[in-house]
Amino acid sequence: MKQFMELLPIMIPLIAIEAGLLLYGLIHVLTHKNYKCGNRLIWVLVVCLFSIVGPILYIILGKEDSASRDDDFE
Repeated sequence: MKQFMELLPIMIPLIAIEAGLLLYGLIHVLTHKNYKCGNRLIWVLVVCLFSIVGPILYIILGKEDSASRDDDFE
């Protein structure tokens, strides 16, 4: 129990970062229909299954730039 209490100040920010990335990634994947590569199902699985790495991969590899989404506004 003492070891857990010593790690708690490190774990709380990591859990908060993970939750924030997960929420951001899922909300973005589910509200947009265009991706640089892959499709919605693949990105939902990547974001959900790969902890902190999944949302970061989505931001780097899957999230389409807003400048290239001009065709959505027609």
